[in-house]
Amino acid sequence: MSNLPDGWEMRTLGDLGRYLNGRAFKSSDWGSEGRPIIRIQNLTGSGDQFNYFAGEVEDRYIVRPGDLLVSWAATLGAYFWDGPEGVLNQHIFKVESNIDKRFHKYLIESKIAEMLSQTHGSGMVHITKSKFDAIPVAVPPLDEQQRIVATLEDHLSRLDAATESLSVASERAQGLLQSAVGSLTRAQPGWQPITLKEVASSIRNGIFVSRPQTEPSGVPILRIGSVRSMTLDLGDLRYTGLEAEDLNPDTDLLAAGDLLFTRYNGNPEYVAACAEVPHLDEPLTYPDKLIRVRLKKDIVHPSFLAMVMSTGPTRRYLRSKVKTTAGQAGISGRDLKEAPLVLPSLVEQVALAESFAEFRIERDAAVASVNQASRLGVRLRRSLLEAAFSGQLTKESSLV
Repeated sequence: MSNLPDGWEMRTLGDLGRYLNGRAFKSSDWGSEGRPIIRIQNLTGSGDQFNYFAGEVEDRYIVRPGDLLVSWAATLGAYFWDGPEGVLNQHIFKVESNIDKRFHKYLIESKIAEMLSQTHGSGMVHITKSKFDAIPVAVPPLDEQQRIVATLEDHLSRLDAATESLSVASERAQGLLQSAVGSLTRAQPGWQPITLKEVASSIRNGIFVSRPQTEPSGVPILRIGSVRSMTLDLGDLRYTGLEAEDLNPDTDLLAAGDLLFTRYNGNPEYVAACAEVPHLDEPLTYPDKLIRVRLKKDIVHPSFLAMVMSTGPTRRYLRSKVKTTAGQAGISGRDLKEAPLVLPSLVEQVALAESFAEFRIERDAAVASVNQASRLGVRLRRSLLEAAFSGQLTKESSLV
């Protein structure tokens, strides 16, 4: 960086402290007692479950509240540990700083984009220790570090509060939609009890493809995670390498109005999630961990049935039938076929489905606004960090 502010100097991340990598715990080390093993998902919030280790470890692997940690693989990031005393898993550095620790944390965060440009690997991407250490940074004197942190945290606290408000608004919009679904599908006098198998012309598992391809080749195939409650992500695809004529259109290909259910998933919450297949412009197939239900459309409206399967007594029935084996949660086709339904007339189903579509349009517009504001928040945070570590943030604050 040219034209550094007075007193600043160019250093590298490696100059600013010791970065102690975690221990390579094996699954045979895991237990239910001892210190929690801190993994990347415990830092990012993607998982709150711990495995434990009851043995002795060197102090370098022990993490205490307030320690600065850096994940250098999979998800790159800098974090202050606010959990219990634990032991550090591999792919995470514990940082022993030579500078203000909070300044150090934000400085690393400001360099994540640069780190990502230097990552390796196709599975778990990572940055090597040598490349991490060599990243150049501009460092001011200690008193200026502390001023920068104070000013930066003042700005970030307001930004974080706004982000939290956006998150609450998004959750409220989702909750209102679920309430609407519940009210639309609540059984009324005259609704007829029936089971899923009675309104289905066929119920089938998807096809098995041993090595789905990421590059477009042949008929696309949905991924397991593409099905969420009443939502189908048609962008979550791999490719079979098979042509449409190699597949049976009646059993292997999806059609508008089919319902898809998640048959297996590592997360039990997502098992038996249901979504309707919309109009498709090209052939599309589905994997064997999804179940396709083709409906008798003279009896049931697909959009209405997707609502029924996703809420109320039917959803509770499906949840009760989920079983977990070897870490994989699933539901059998037999239990799915017996799912209890209560249906109004087809005319009423259509009207209720149209009401739901109106609710969904309003929800989607609200969520789109929230997402746009959230993206702006990410850009603002990046700009704040850039300003902080070029000396502009405190310079501008001193002029106010």
